Amino acid sequence: TQIQQIMAESTIWFEAGLVETGSDYVTAASLDDGLQDKLLLQLVYEIQQTILSSLVARGDADSLVLHDMWARKYASPFQDPAADEPQQHTQYLNPGDLNSDIRIHLWLSPPAPTALSTNGLIVYHAEPPADFDPLQVPMEEVVETLLKPTNFANTTVPHKLNRAVIFNSRLFHTRQEEYESNPSVEPPTYPDKYPTELTILYGPPSHDDEDDLEGVGGDEL
Repeated sequence: TQIQQIMAESTIWFEAGLVETGSDYVTAASLDDGLQDKLLLQLVYEIQQTILSSLVARGDADSLVLHDMWARKYASPFQDPAADEPQQHTQYLNPGDLNSDIRIHLWLSPPAPTALSTNGLIVYHAEPPADFDPLQVPMEEVVETLLKPTNFANTTVPHKLNRAVIFNSRLFHTRQEEYESNPSVEPPTYPDKYPTELTILYGPPSHDDEDDLEGVGGDEL
């Protein structure tokens, strides 16, 4: 698709992941760093006008604006072909965003041929308290005090190309990526080799939002 091609050809990938940050991605691009292609901004606008307006009252949908957007590229799932056990990437528990209302997670790459059917995005039902600060509370404490008491209640959405997951942006979530070892299976072909995912955050407008969008095509939409 055109968006996949944009992600493959853009030179806006500045943030490093994995070892440097302890997260599960290779590199990332953000709205502030230049993730502002007109087609992406058109996607943001059309989601707000169609999908969001069907989920909430029309007036509420109109009041939701783009808070942030980023894309991430992940490591290839093909690891040691001699391994007997399924290969699993590091599961990184992502904190919710307390300043936004709705989070959209979009897969821009198909699942690998060896991916297990349980792969996808896990969204935990437990919502953090209003005064929760993800920078001050270790994720181990989140697991023990918020997730474990609910028996880790969650909704898992299977990974599928062009599938969007829409959920409360305050909720904790993680990527479930596990693969069978099968040396006879050829690696999947991506436009730029790395599986890519896009995240969009919507919330009520603020003065900061107006400053962030100034000059990135917001007036044209």
